[in-house]
Amino acid sequence: MLKRGRLVLLATSAVVASALSAVAADLPVRGPAVAPAPIFVASTWTGFYVGGHIGWGNHDGNMTAFTPFNGFAGFPVSGLSSDGVIGGVQAGYNYQMGSIVVGLEGDFSVASLSARSNLSLPGTWWTSSANWFGTLAPRVGVTFGDALLYAKGGFAIADFEYTHLQGGNIIGASSTRTGWVIGAGIEYAINRNFSVKAEYNYMDFGNGRTTITGAPTIFVEPKREIQTVKIGFNYRFGGSAAAVVAKY
Repeated sequence: MLKRGRLVLLATSAVVASALSAVAADLPVRGPAVAPAPIFVASTWTGFYVGGHIGWGNHDGNMTAFTPFNGFAGFPVSGLSSDGVIGGVQAGYNYQMGSIVVGLEGDFSVASLSARSNLSLPGTWWTSSANWFGTLAPRVGVTFGDALLYAKGGFAIADFEYTHLQGGNIIGASSTRTGWVIGAGIEYAINRNFSVKAEYNYMDFGNGRTTITGAPTIFVEPKREIQTVKIGFNYRFGGSAAAVVAKY
């Protein structure tokens, strides 16, 4: 009887073991844990930036002069348009919303845009110069991959200088004027922090009167228009590198 019980126990154990083996064979095999795949979030232009620029400028300083020559009635003085190299710095902030980028940028440029005009009167000449200028303007743009195409418009300020040879003496005056600027450009992100840009600007400061003190005192009303084409670079804090987010 004892021997028969042992045989039954052994047979039962074998059946259970066989059943467990069959169930284990149907279970999925689990390998080592695999890190989740990253998702790359689109680049962004949002953040502060600073940079520099160099380029070409044109200053239209043609004027109307009021002197004793024609009883202060005013006469045109032409030949006062000048071209030259400009250079300076800029800084600003961008905020990106989808493919739209809005921001505010300020820049400052020094220049040597000066011309002299000789009149028909013997020993008489005029000069008109733009020495420096700056702008503060909102800008709005659209992104195309790593490129940003934008337009801007806002406030401008510039320093002008005028001189005149009168009666063997050189007299002159300077004038800081405010005006407006419109422009457009394209900027390209080289990497997460650096970008390069090309930009055109037109600035108008009006033709308000400037007094040149002498004997006698005379007046001029210049056009005061400046155009610039410049290339530059920006260092963007935070940059446009793609952020990596784990996908679980």
